[in-house]
Parts: sequence; structure tokens; C-alpha cells
Amino acid sequence: MEGFFSKSAFKRLPVAIQRLPENQRAAFIMLRMRKSDSHIAHELGVPLEEAREIIGSVPQTLVKSGALDLIQDPVFFRIDHPAPGQDESSRLFELSSEDMDVADQISLDRFYNILATSLDELPKESRRLMGLWFNKEMKAKDILNFYKKLGIPLSDRKPI
Repeated sequence: MEGFFSKSAFKRLPVAIQRLPENQRAAFIMLRMRKSDSHIAHELGVPLEEAREIIGSVPQTLVKSGALDLIQDPVFFRIDHPAPGQDESSRLFELSSEDMDVADQISLDRFYNILATSLDELPKESRRLMGLWFNKEMKAKDILNFYKKLGIPLSDRKPI
């Protein structure tokens, strides 16, 4: 372990990565530094094919822990693109999506389905709060004042 990183560096690793074998932890560190497959293979002292297997296991672990953005840039989708089955005119503004790749379009459709399901599952109070923030474009201070005037506690569990 001393060859790749110090004990203090090990303590700062995500928990999911700490549980991995040493060579996969080292691959994670080098992936964070944007090192190439061949550089990682050289540093680990293994053949390129074996290094690629090690490198492949790191993103799988990060996906399971929800931390893939530690080694890959996040993928962003335009949220103004109409959801499947939604009328094109229902958006407040529209950006051209003619240049959107089919794979991106499919991923975006999945995103909209998950987002719609998640919003539908929110409690009524949470939907109201989201509506004030996004539809009415109220700031947090204005929302707090609005709820105070109505005499509705915003949260019973913890303050915002």
C-alpha cells in the first residue's frame, strides 16, 4: 500500500473503494488523476489486459455506491426537452433537439420517466414546496415567509 498512497490518503478514499483489493484502489487513484490504461498497467506491473479488467471493476463499484462522478465527468441532459407523450407546445421554451443522438434521446426519455415517477411519489407538502420553488420561482426566504404567514410548519424533523 505504501507504494501507491499513504495511510492518510487511504482514509480519505470512499468507503466502497476502501473495501477493494489494493490494486483496484491504486487504479481508482490513477483514474482520478486521468491516467491512461497503459500507464496504470505499467504502475501496477501487470499486463494491459489485466489492467483493463482491474480498471473495469472500479466504475462498477462506484456505480453501486453512487459515486461514478469521482472518475468520470457527469452526463448532462437538457431538461427542457419534452417528455415522451408530451405535447411539444407544453414547454415554456424550446431548444432544437434535431442534433440529439438517438442514445441520448433514449437516456433522456428514461430520465423523464424516473423524474415523473419520483415527483408523483412525493408527499403533497413536498410537491407544494417544489411548486413554489420551481413554478413560482420563489426563493428559500420567500417560501419560509409564505409558510409562516399560513401558519404551516415547513418541517417537523429539522430546520432548513
